[in-house]
Amino acid sequence: MRVVIPKLKKILPYFWLLPIGLCAQNEAAPTSPQPLALTGTHGTVSCQDSWQVPSPVLSHSSSESISYTFEDQYFNLSCQSQGWQGYFAWSNWSYATRDGDGGVDVTGAPNSVLVEGANSASILLTPGSQAAYELAIPADGFVRFDWSYVGGSSFSDHTFKVFINNEAVQAPRPEQPFNTFYSSFLNTGDTLRLVAEAREKGIEIRLSNFEFLSNALGVVERLWKATDQEATVSTFRQLISVEKPGINNIIFPESFDGFEAPILEDPAASGPAYTGFPVVDTDGDRSTTHDQISLGEEFCSFTATWDDETLYENGFCIIYRKWSVRDLCGQNVYHATQTLKVAGGCPNWGAPIPHLHQAESVPQPSFEDIAPDSHTLTKIMHPATEWLRDPLNALYP
Repeated sequence: MRVVIPKLKKILPYFWLLPIGLCAQNEAAPTSPQPLALTGTHGTVSCQDSWQVPSPVLSHSSSESISYTFEDQYFNLSCQSQGWQGYFAWSNWSYATRDGDGGVDVTGAPNSVLVEGANSASILLTPGSQAAYELAIPADGFVRFDWSYVGGSSFSDHTFKVFINNEAVQAPRPEQPFNTFYSSFLNTGDTLRLVAEAREKGIEIRLSNFEFLSNALGVVERLWKATDQEATVSTFRQLISVEKPGINNIIFPESFDGFEAPILEDPAASGPAYTGFPVVDTDGDRSTTHDQISLGEEFCSFTATWDDETLYENGFCIIYRKWSVRDLCGQNVYHATQTLKVAGGCPNWGAPIPHLHQAESVPQPSFEDIAPDSHTLTKIMHPATEWLRDPLNALYP
């Protein structure tokens, strides 16, 4: 089994990702021993690979009785996630709210968010309150969404800011009632934080048309726990994005025309099972073939279709095989024509091309069980989920 070490992302101790963004109004606590921190790296893997990722490391620990366990949850991203659902559902966000009296609430589900549907939600703030929501980005990609203040005629008394990795990247100008947020390129594990504040008057901030654009089919959220003999001492959420090769890595089969490959001697050997399907070259190096995956089999999120047109001339059947490979994530389509020159008659599944010198009765050889049921053979490739059971749910030694 080939093991692929994922691209390593930045190290993010998970305890930094707990609800933040609101300043506590308490006196400084006495100096205490440095807390235990379980730290690790996020990873990116290809959808067809067998792989492992480095386990996190517990720092500042002198105990020899620490055990490590993890639980996995898989979220489908399909290369474009829309709305506040799936991985981006509000129940997955870390959050903190503070009322006008200074009390901070970090328990339960965010009760200051009103969900109005899969793609619309509102942050509801009472006078003098604040709220902060934070989520780790699941894969390399981009985020966009619309936001707007609802109600009232003056909005200078409210603020709504967007942070990436603790850095403010968008803050509205006074009297700006709405805007659209477009992120720069984000890496797996970067944090997206939304911070809202109402002063003398309450406010509703509506969020809609959320999109996350990525090349990732999904993400595995792995929750690690370091436990001593008594209780859990630290946790770490590891994100493992599952990506697919780009459509630019598609290689179409060669033409059997006497130039790229020899002319076919038997019409029964003119089907794709003999002359080749398009392949995905997963490492982008066409000089290597061990990594190429045929689209005649199920693979990630591609579909491969073909149509044949035939021309019988001078004792040869010329087949023009028109291939189309569609990327179900981006809906991009890649086309190519494969030319096959066959001695003898034409297969019975092709569509004859009218020709001035074409014989009225084109020879069709007799062969069994090699022709598809129709002129178009379709292979629909959906990402499989069975592979998640192994090695995802197996503990490392």
